[in-house]
Amino acid sequence: MENVRISLITTILNEEHSIDSFLSSIFNQTRMPDEIVIVDAKSTDDTVNKIKNYTKTAKNIPIKLYVFPGNRSIGRNEAIKHCSHQFIAVTDAGCNLKKDWLEELIKPFDQDESIDVVAGWYQPIVHTDFQKALSKVLNFKSENINANTFLPSTRSLAFKKSIFYKAGGFDEQYSHNEDTPFALKLKKIGAKFLFQPKALVYWITPNSYNNLYRTIWRYAYGDGEAKLWLSQYKIIFSFWILLTIIFILFIYLHNLLYLEIFLLIFFSYLYLPFFQSGKINGIRELLTIPLLKFTMILANTSGFINGLRNKNEI
Repeated sequence: MENVRISLITTILNEEHSIDSFLSSIFNQTRMPDEIVIVDAKSTDDTVNKIKNYTKTAKNIPIKLYVFPGNRSIGRNEAIKHCSHQFIAVTDAGCNLKKDWLEELIKPFDQDESIDVVAGWYQPIVHTDFQKALSKVLNFKSENINANTFLPSTRSLAFKKSIFYKAGGFDEQYSHNEDTPFALKLKKIGAKFLFQPKALVYWITPNSYNNLYRTIWRYAYGDGEAKLWLSQYKIIFSFWILLTIIFILFIYLHNLLYLEIFLLIFFSYLYLPFFQSGKINGIRELLTIPLLKFTMILANTSGFINGLRNKNEI
């Protein structure tokens, strides 16, 4: 792995409460990056000062800090312009990196020169009962992933700089979910991917219904904006269409059987996380999980429809 010289990039905005733990997780890696390139989108809090304090103590690793306004796509493209090395690792501020994250992320490059992209993995950080229940709804299990179709997140990603430029970089018109269109562009040009679940990043999950709705809505908006009809939206809209048809039949035929079918499908979908996890932790979770699932359904539906109204298309 010493043959692989790698630049670690990230974009930040107002991360003063999380930047210390994020940087600490970088400096505690078993394999250190050869440089760190950070683009700040004009933070108004103490984020930049905290990073500058780290640069004073990071004697062996150059930290390049640039203030450049724009969305995350713009920030990442700008960061890569300043990278000195031909391999790029990407993660997000607000996350914590497992100690061997970078070591595992770049190992495939050293073992197989034909690999262009390494897709790492991520798991939620859970502390509260709300977050524990949400982790079941999100169902982040690497063993459920199809490595051939998995689209990586920029929470845990590495690629060759050459393939980045061949794909045209991150599309700067997308502000909400830019990593999916980028991954699809890489696949379109024939980049060779490898899924590396051992390259693990921990990210903080929402801890309220409001934060959950806003987070999912933003992702769904980005997918709709890019006209990405991913499987989750096909399932959700099929769910709504099926329920609508059954409810119309109930209204016009006055047959209670259709109402029973409606309720069976509705609540079965809301309780799906129980069937996936096979475990229920108390009455509170029995009530919380369906509400979480319904919140995500509403956020995905509204966000995707609003995103579709934009003219952007990849």
